[in-house]
Amino acid sequence: MKYSLFRVLLLTVMLMLPISTMAQELPKTYSHVVLNLPFDKISEEPWSKIIDTQEGWGDFYLNLIEENAPDSVASYILPEIDFETFRVVTGGTGIRTNGGHSVSINTAIETNDAVYIEVLVIKPDANCLVTENITYPSAAIMIRKSDKPINFSAIELTRECHS
Repeated sequence: MKYSLFRVLLLTVMLMLPISTMAQELPKTYSHVVLNLPFDKISEEPWSKIIDTQEGWGDFYLNLIEENAPDSVASYILPEIDFETFRVVTGGTGIRTNGGHSVSINTAIETNDAVYIEVLVIKPDANCLVTENITYPSAAIMIRKSDKPINFSAIELTRECHS
């Protein structure tokens, strides 16, 4: 039992290492790094959030877990992010009444005046087989820290399914 618990803890730590290691080895010309959150944020309306501190990141991450799996908070490890160098930008579409919807970040470009983030909002066409579960599509990325304003643009796409 003790050995199995150790293996689970070791595997969990190893899975979290690539996020923090990758964050420190990025070339200066990158667009963004996608962060895989354990859950989507439950929200009726579209939302976005910019996180610039470890405390803000911890609050956001813990809230995601408490909304979706309150009995298993202790089993999640908060990924470390170097907030001296990076910031987290996250957002979602709000409620969707079925599956098959997703959000993806297409590009994040920094100019002299601002950071521009292009979001792809993807929905299934009428021929797609989807679940009837309520979903809350969202995405989170890490970009280089900057005081520049962030401007979002969204492109809505329809995924074609052939019956």
